[in-house]
Amino acid sequence: MAQTNKAAEVPLEAFNPNNFDNSANVDNKWFPLQPGTQLVYKGFTEEDEKRVPHRVVQTVTDLTKVVNGVRTAVVWDVDYKTAR
Repeated sequence: MAQTNKAAEVPLEAFNPNNFDNSANVDNKWFPLQPGTQLVYKGFTEEDEKRVPHRVVQTVTDLTKVVNGVRTAVVWDVDYKTAR
């Protein structure tokens, strides 16, 4: 019995940059991207079967960039790996 890929049957909407209103100002209460905001994610990764501390720091800058016709906020991500 042949299987069909349901996701392939759903047509994608054409991208329209006009659907975004002042997108560089992200004031969502659950994920605000106000300049100066810094999010730090700490955890572990595995290298050569050893558990290694790992940290990702995201800093919201006051810069913006136009991507596909939409002005967006620039977030600087730094991925740290701590050697033992």
